[in-house]
Amino acid sequence: MVFDQDTTIVQSEGGTGNNCQDATKQSPSSDWQKFTKKYRGYSPSQLSYAYQLVKDKGIPIRTAARRYEVPEATLRHRLSGYVNPEAVKSGPAPLFKEEEEADLVNHLKLMARVGYGYSRSEVIDIATNYAIHKELRDSEHPLSTKWYKNFMTRWPDLKIVKPRSLEMQRAKASSEVNVQNYYSELHKILEKYDLFDKPERIYNVDEKGICTNHKSPYVIAATGTTPPTITSGDKHLVTVLGCGNAQGHSVPPFFVFPGNRMRQELLENKSTDADGDVSESGWSNTEIFHKYMENHLLKYIPHRTSAVPVLVLFDGHKSHISMELIEWAKKQNIILFVLPAHTSHILQPMDVGCFGPFERIFNNECHKFMRQNCSQPITRYNICGLACKGYLHALSPSNLQSAFRKTGIYPYDPYTVDRSNFAPAQVFIQEDAPEGTCEPEAREPVHEIEPIENDIDVPVHEIEPIENDIDVVSGKAITEDETIEKIKEHKENVSRKPSKKSQSNEKEKRVAKPKKSSKQVKPKRGPKKTITVVDEPCASTSGLNLRGGPISIIDDSMDSDVIEDEEPCCVCKLTGLPLELRKCNFIVFASWGQCTVENCGHWVHLKYCCQKTVLRRHDTFVCPCHGTSTEE
Repeated sequence: MVFDQDTTIVQSEGGTGNNCQDATKQSPSSDWQKFTKKYRGYSPSQLSYAYQLVKDKGIPIRTAARRYEVPEATLRHRLSGYVNPEAVKSGPAPLFKEEEEADLVNHLKLMARVGYGYSRSEVIDIATNYAIHKELRDSEHPLSTKWYKNFMTRWPDLKIVKPRSLEMQRAKASSEVNVQNYYSELHKILEKYDLFDKPERIYNVDEKGICTNHKSPYVIAATGTTPPTITSGDKHLVTVLGCGNAQGHSVPPFFVFPGNRMRQELLENKSTDADGDVSESGWSNTEIFHKYMENHLLKYIPHRTSAVPVLVLFDGHKSHISMELIEWAKKQNIILFVLPAHTSHILQPMDVGCFGPFERIFNNECHKFMRQNCSQPITRYNICGLACKGYLHALSPSNLQSAFRKTGIYPYDPYTVDRSNFAPAQVFIQEDAPEGTCEPEAREPVHEIEPIENDIDVPVHEIEPIENDIDVVSGKAITEDETIEKIKEHKENVSRKPSKKSQSNEKEKRVAKPKKSSKQVKPKRGPKKTITVVDEPCASTSGLNLRGGPISIIDDSMDSDVIEDEEPCCVCKLTGLPLELRKCNFIVFASWGQCTVENCGHWVHLKYCCQKTVLRRHDTFVCPCHGTSTEE
């Protein structure tokens, strides 16, 4: 062996004794490490240059291999066509071509960018269908996780991430046009009152809900275990009103506790100048917000004049908008600017840079408190002190300055918002359809049942703004005379409309005295639907007998053309469901159509008692009593 020869040479040259024995023991391993080469120690570009040199200039293969330090056999295999010249690793070639995989990668990135990304199993399913379409695989041999791992290795710019939740309303509102309109209005106000270089006069007010049952932070534990964390259990909601300016100065917090009477014990261990109030739910309301602005915030903002006012930005929650607050702000030379609806996650400084750290610090403080006070839970009487610690750290000067800078308020920059935030809105951007267009076909739901309106538990903070005037004030300064006139005009128009109570009374009267009409159902009203559940009768608190016998429900979207279940189909003479659906053991829907022939008005089961399966807007429907149905 080579190592034996090397050892012999060392012995003859190195003399005798222990040194020769040491050399005998160490030489093989050192020589092995010396002559071991790294697998594929050349780059793909080196192999490509050698390949082009032989192809274009006719240089011998051995010369090109030596010049670019690539294996001669590897270069010969690519020149002979035995191996694809573009292959960068050994083994079989990928299933898809590079262009095909690039199209798949671009599709995955696009769907993730607009908020509808794919999971790992969905990616494998999509690739399998793509391979079947390309006739590279059949349905009996789908792609496996091995293909997925190799695919992710070939495209290192892809990775598995946990997406953040984004409400549909926020996705729709976060369009580039909506945001740029907001910055245009903000620019007008900053220019009109010369506030571009006055960060100490630009404030942002926002609310944050905290709970006595905190979220535990990450903890150190043994591998393979999921340790528990002790929490209070009782959930009491407390609202924190926070405020700060673009210069980095924060206003002491203001708390809203659940209850009917304010007690000083609720503010125990509070920070300096912190204050609070109570409401029945623990959420802020119009009265509390007005009190916060007048008695709390006013003490910490600088002196104001009509020529040098103070700008206060906040979201368009219904409790923030009232004529009393607007009139008070005008007297105090305060400009109230309402951010565009459902865009606070990208445009409100408190949400962008302060309340995220505040929630994390608050949860950490609660976790420490539970560890240091094992037998004492977190209640509304000690939550104030814990929240104040997090508030002081989160609303630091650096965080406030960074938050106003990221939202483009100070320094003013309408293009500082990340454009990736506008991508989800592209899905919902559609041109207004002309009046003559048809409505989409009504589909029969199979597994989902719309909840009854009276049984929906709507939290107090999610109620729609008063009289829907958020559309009038969204993205505008509500203390400007032009905006005030629009608000007053809007409220006058709303006051002329009948109230919901009167509308419901009229609807009840129509149900009591059904009116038969020869006209078709109006465009905004759906066809008659009947829901039937077949089983033993049993009462239910939700108003829907999920176990019990036949139930007939008239769709709430119908009002003028109300049909009672006593009115039968003119073909099968049955009320409710047709004969084909009466033996079903699951929830089914039956669609109805009304004849448009004058003085007829008969109702017919669509699909089962006539050839029509669906009716659209402005359709003409003739029941089988008169002949075949037609459609214009």
